[in-house]
Amino acid sequence: MKFEHNAAMIGSAQFLEEQLRKKEISYDRLSTVEEITGCDTEFCGMAVDFLDSYCSSDQKEELDELFCGLTGQRIGDFLERWLQILLIKWQECVKEPMELCLNGKHFIFIGKCTEEEKRTLFPSGRRAEKLTVAWKKQGEETYRAYLQEIFLCREDLRLYLGSEKGLIPGGTERRKRYAGKYPVARQSA
Repeated sequence: MKFEHNAAMIGSAQFLEEQLRKKEISYDRLSTVEEITGCDTEFCGMAVDFLDSYCSSDQKEELDELFCGLTGQRIGDFLERWLQILLIKWQECVKEPMELCLNGKHFIFIGKCTEEEKRTLFPSGRRAEKLTVAWKKQGEETYRAYLQEIFLCREDLRLYLGSEKGLIPGGTERRKRYAGKYPVARQSA
């Protein structure tokens, strides 16, 4: 669970970086990593490479250990500080950021979602449905205004997508239904 949350936070950070670039805000990932960790440029370059490969790796625990050895911080702790810096940058470039409050969580409006972003950042599945933050009962106008909009939750630093049911969390992986459950024996020809 911890590793999935870290992967979701990396997705949130990469999306925010992309949005900052679209608004032509100067942002350098390497200098931010140096600022957060206090390490030299070479170690920070390797740490950035670990972060980039973290989401697709099967060895998340080992990457977390290597990252901690390089920077002195766990990936989760680093990501929280990194996202806070990105969020401050985002709020500086947007004059008055729109914010929603649902079920005790605060969501900051980030932008409109493209179909490609929807496929990569918000895989659907039962797990995503369980974690959905439902709209308050205020009629159809409530959710229609926020369809396909992306929000960042202040509490869990995860991206959410507006839908008819509510805000769907990003980064929840869809597992293959029968993967590894029924081994298939192959016969040689």
